[in-house]
Amino acid sequence: MRNYSHPQTLFSAFVAVLLGVMLAATPSQAQDLGELYAQARDVAQQAQQAQQNQQHEEARDLYLDAYARILEFWEAGQEMEHEGAIEEGQRLAIRFQYRAGLMADAMEDYDSAITHFDNALEYDDQHGRSWLGKAEAYRKSDRFEEGLEYYQLAMERGSSDTVQNAENALRSNFHYLASSQLGQDENVSRTAANQALSYLEQMQEYISANSSTYYYMAVANEALGNYAEAIDLATQALDIFSGSRTDQARIHLVRGEAHMAAGNNAEAREDLEAAQVGDYAQRASALLEQL
Repeated sequence: MRNYSHPQTLFSAFVAVLLGVMLAATPSQAQDLGELYAQARDVAQQAQQAQQNQQHEEARDLYLDAYARILEFWEAGQEMEHEGAIEEGQRLAIRFQYRAGLMADAMEDYDSAITHFDNALEYDDQHGRSWLGKAEAYRKSDRFEEGLEYYQLAMERGSSDTVQNAENALRSNFHYLASSQLGQDENVSRTAANQALSYLEQMQEYISANSSTYYYMAVANEALGNYAEAIDLATQALDIFSGSRTDQARIHLVRGEAHMAAGNNAEAREDLEAAQVGDYAQRASALLEQL
């Protein structure tokens, strides 16, 4: 979600806009608009510098100052009925409110962040990054369920990058919720396993499963004694796996355990041998000795 471009990028369209305004305005009007825009540009540059220095509160206040100045420019453009000035003013009004939201989020002032994202969305409800920012602010303030609809809107209305970021955020959080139920204990309760599966099923109402999803579903099913299902899910996880040998080893381990419990000793041995990597080596070796 953090996409901080240089202030010049924010104002890249203005040269053409300002020239158009000057042609359509009286000299006095053109001068006033140019001054308003230059003031907003200068304040935005200060905000960007404060942001780069991790001075989030100062950056937020400066972005809001730039917003107030660009709002005057926008309103002046409306009075002149100049489409270019109106479009540029709205574009930057959205940007400045969005960035104020990011700064409030960085300050852990999530309610204020939500307000700023909502302000941006009042100008353009298709601004996917503001929907994602709002969703993340809900998540960080322990209101993940409330924020689910905003992730959905971010995926429906955002750019490809925003869609990818929203999907990653959703998947990561649902995986966290599921893995928290499964824990590190070998003896996972049926209640915890079913809750983990519930989270993962809910996740798939919004986004597709990946290798980690199938892995956690395999762990939960193994805990429930559904060994054939666990084996199938672990196989699906391995079929689409892309990552480190250690992460791959955990999938082989859970499949090896399920094979072992189901009495498939040859298959169990093959998986457990493949699982002897990193943190999973000790557990895999201990199980191999039991075959």
